[in-house]
Amino acid sequence: MNGLENLQVGDKVIVKSQHGCKVATVDSITKAGNIKVDGVIYTPNGTVRGAGIWDTTFIYKATPENIEAVRQKEKIVKALRLMHSTTSITFEQAEKICEILNP
Repeated sequence: MNGLENLQVGDKVIVKSQHGCKVATVDSITKAGNIKVDGVIYTPNGTVRGAGIWDTTFIYKATPENIEAVRQKEKIVKALRLMHSTTSITFEQAEKICEILNP
């Protein structure tokens, strides 16, 4: 059981791909059990319908814990992107970041 058998339209799922994870909402479910999320059709087992061998995207039922984990990961990625741009932070901010990351 992958937790997808009881999904309903409007339920939250986690979409996981080689690019990361995101929280999404179920748009529709067909009579055959295919699940539409953000315009993509997933099979009842959570894999992309018609995907090739290189497509590793799949969905699973969202829980409060994994939604929070995705949100935290998004925040970390955003912080890293901001730090990567040397024009978006001051020297003082860079010093503080270094203190936090390398105590």
